[in-house]
Amino acid sequence: MARYFFILFIVCFPLALFSQTEEATTESGKKVILYADGTWKLKTEEVKTTKTVVKTKDKKEDKVKPETLPVNLEAGCADLFETVKDKNNTVIIRTKNFLIITGPEEKSELDISMQKGAKGIISISFRTGTGNECIGEGNKVSIVFTDGSKLDLSNEGPANCRGESVCYFSGPYGKKKQLQELKDKKIRSIRIWTQQSSLSKELSGESQDEFIRLLSCLISA
Repeated sequence: MARYFFILFIVCFPLALFSQTEEATTESGKKVILYADGTWKLKTEEVKTTKTVVKTKDKKEDKVKPETLPVNLEAGCADLFETVKDKNNTVIIRTKNFLIITGPEEKSELDISMQKGAKGIISISFRTGTGNECIGEGNKVSIVFTDGSKLDLSNEGPANCRGESVCYFSGPYGKKKQLQELKDKKIRSIRIWTQQSSLSKELSGESQDEFIRLLSCLISA
């Protein structure tokens, strides 16, 4: 029996010898593959690569993007306004920046913006600078002109707690007489009534002129 296993070993050993490979590491740290016939080669690491596909979603802007200004804006008005489209694709002309009313060394302020939309409707937004006052539907906006006359408007926008009262003119809202007064008369002061209290601001001569300038541009657009 021992003789049988010796003969089997003699037959199989050369086959195993020539079929085996072995890995080794040289003194320099390189990995090599040693073959049974005494030859060798450097081992190359197999690098698996993966393809990265970046998926992007269609970006839907919450705010509408400014577009080309209409040609019917008067000279000197184009730099004050921008045109945008709302979610219904309606073109709106609006002031680029707020007209900010504040007094010397005062922390509170009154921000005014204007826009003209469908059917020629003009809206004027009066917003408290803190932006956290609650205003209900119908809360008053009281305006006093430099000639002593007064004009009471009401918030016609939705109730909100961002301190904003919105008044609408022209189109189905009418109020052409009130709009004409705002365009022709200089405003001495504006008071916004909130659910808690009120905010009153005196307008400087520069602010008075700027208000009339903005409104005149918008009416003529």
